[in-house]
Amino acid sequence: MVVIILCFFFVFGNCFVANSASEEVICEKNDTLIIETEMQEYQEVYELYFKSMNKCFLIFKLETQDGSSIEFGKKISDGKRKIDCFVIYNGSADGNQFLLFDYQSKIAYITDIIFANFYPIISSMDESKLQILLVNHDIEQMNATDTLRITDEYKYIPYNIKYGVVKCPLRILQRVNIN
Repeated sequence: MVVIILCFFFVFGNCFVANSASEEVICEKNDTLIIETEMQEYQEVYELYFKSMNKCFLIFKLETQDGSSIEFGKKISDGKRKIDCFVIYNGSADGNQFLLFDYQSKIAYITDIIFANFYPIISSMDESKLQILLVNHDIEQMNATDTLRITDEYKYIPYNIKYGVVKCPLRILQRVNIN
């Protein structure tokens, strides 16, 4: 009997949903984001899930063969809002996109542009204007004071020392409805 129960927990204990963005499975009650990773023969699959109220929702899926990945970046929590930032590394471009999840509104945002050596200032995220500021990683060693305003024509921002800050548009990736 104990073996059967342990097998049940082993098989159904994780929250992996293959090839589906709409399925729900039983999960923990605390609101949290988790990354599931599956190593296959010729590729790696990363899936970012939002867990809330015994439900699990697929937010983002990355299938890669070039060393790309998704990792937790940082969290901001100021009592009013809680935002998690995930770094989506693009191995082909050697740069990052950023996925931000606002726990209060249950909305996932993403930068469509790939950045080399720029990282988000999460507290600067403006949901009403759909934009965020990114800072050059080497800003302390720079004399740059210019801010680059990104438009739709950009797809990749290479590393440079001209700009210390980038004003970047965000796109709503997904709204999670837990009801």
